Amino acid sequence: LPFPLLRLAGGPRTTGMADGGSGSKGGKDVVEYLVAGCGAGAVSRTCIAPVERIKIIFQTTRCTASASGWARIVPQIFRDEGVLAFWKGNTIGVIRVLPYMSLQFTSNEVYRAWLSEAFGDRLPAPLRHLTAGIFAGGTAIALTYPLDTLRARMAVQCRTQPMSMAEMLRRGLAEEGVAVWYRGCWMSMQGGGVYVGLKFMTYDGLKGRFHKFMGVTNDKDLAVWQRVVSGAVGGLFAQTVVYPMDIIRRRSQTVKGAKPYRGVWHGLSTIAREEGIRKGLYRGLTLNYMKAIPNVAISLSLYDILKYWLHELRRNPASVH
Repeated sequence: LPFPLLRLAGGPRTTGMADGGSGSKGGKDVVEYLVAGCGAGAVSRTCIAPVERIKIIFQTTRCTASASGWARIVPQIFRDEGVLAFWKGNTIGVIRVLPYMSLQFTSNEVYRAWLSEAFGDRLPAPLRHLTAGIFAGGTAIALTYPLDTLRARMAVQCRTQPMSMAEMLRRGLAEEGVAVWYRGCWMSMQGGGVYVGLKFMTYDGLKGRFHKFMGVTNDKDLAVWQRVVSGAVGGLFAQTVVYPMDIIRRRSQTVKGAKPYRGVWHGLSTIAREEGIRKGLYRGLTLNYMKAIPNVAISLSLYDILKYWLHELRRNPASVH
């Protein structure tokens, strides 16, 4: 694991609250970070599971369909497979989200505290939040990537001959080997790291604005709607910037045989040349907004709420009802 994560039990280091930080103490409260991350990730992932499945199916098809083609997928799934089919792949999605979100939130707290300790005020808060988020996103993706590949394959598998998670994993290992489960991992770490960094930077920056406008000095005193708005804007901004990388990642995960792209720039240029910008690189962006905005708003705000509740529960159990 990266060096800062080896210091999870290190000494306290308070991060600033005026800039939207949580005011937590680095690795000292790692258990609360992990538990809060798991809870926030599981709830938000289940809420947006139907949109996620539709998005994956739409992303991994070529541009023969119209730009509104994703809307046709909804009645088709309902007619052919029933309402529960919208949550197909959600089990592996939640299994993947539990370690992914807990690692992402925890490593973000630790990286941020480490950067504060190493650079102090020489590193502006927005840059500190962005850098910590980039490393946190890359760490979480690298450690959970095979689960994400399995989830993507579960979502696009043939409806007439569905396979269980165990069967798909066994067949994939037998026919394609271990490396296929990490196909596109480096590209995902680049795009996903930037996404997480932008998400946290925007979220904490907007929370900092609410601190000033509302006269709030302690981050835990922010209203829920203020966290939700900050998270929604953070998700909107981050997804718009890195969405083309998500297209490349999904196609790399779901295609069988040789890699479809040699790298990030090869993938971007190939898709733009063959399918265009709007119908290729930003194919399904509207649908992705429907997923990303509520997902980020729920996960970030719920993480803060759970984290502060767990802190209070540990320090003063009698005061928590």
